[in-house]
Amino acid sequence: MKIGVLGTGNMGSGLARQFAAAGHDVFIGSRDSQKGKELGAELGTGGGSYQEAADHGEAVLFAVPWWGVDESLEAAGTLSGKVLIDCTNAYTDETYTEMLEFPGSSGAEEIAKKAQGARVVKAWNHTYAAIVNSTPDFGDVSASVFICGDDPSAKEMVMRLAADAGYDPVDSGPLASARFVERVAGLMVTLAYGVGMGTDQALKLVRR
Repeated sequence: MKIGVLGTGNMGSGLARQFAAAGHDVFIGSRDSQKGKELGAELGTGGGSYQEAADHGEAVLFAVPWWGVDESLEAAGTLSGKVLIDCTNAYTDETYTEMLEFPGSSGAEEIAKKAQGARVVKAWNHTYAAIVNSTPDFGDVSASVFICGDDPSAKEMVMRLAADAGYDPVDSGPLASARFVERVAGLMVTLAYGVGMGTDQALKLVRR
C-alpha cells in the first residue's frame, strides 16, 4: 500500500517506520520539505513536503498537533478520494492537559468537514508514541487499535494496515464513534502521567 504521512513528530515518524517495516511504500511529509527528506532518508522511506506526501498516498496518515490542523490541510492540497487516517487529539496547546469539546461531534468529524471528499478514518489516537516507536507486541498479546469510519472500504484498508503493523484492529463503528474513542485518549494520558503508570502499556480488547 502507498502511504503518505503528514507530520514528522513521534506519532508520524513512529507509524511511518512501522508501516515501512511491514512492507508498505511510505513517504513522510513535513512543513519543511528538507526536514521531510532528511527524516525519510533516516527511516528508509521517501520524504519531502506535505503535498508530496498527500499525492503519494492511497492512504494518508494525519499526525499533526490539533493547532496545526488547518495549516496542514491547506499545505497538503486536495485529499478528495484519499483515505485520511486521523490520529489527532484535540488538545488546546502543547501542555496536553485540556481537550476541546465538540458537542454533537468529534475532532475526526470536524476534520472530515474540512478535508472535503476525504474518506476519514479514526485510528491510533489512543496509542502512546512510545508504542508506535517500539512495538505493539506485549509477549503473545498485541495492542488493540480502535478504528472507526463511515466508508467501509476505507475502514477495512486501515484495519489491514494495522494488522500488517502488528496491532489488533477493532472495528469500532461509524465515524461518530470517534466521539468516544477520542475520550479514551484522555484516559490514557491520566493513566500514564496522573496515575504514574508510564507509557509502556496499551489497551487490549478481550474477546470470547
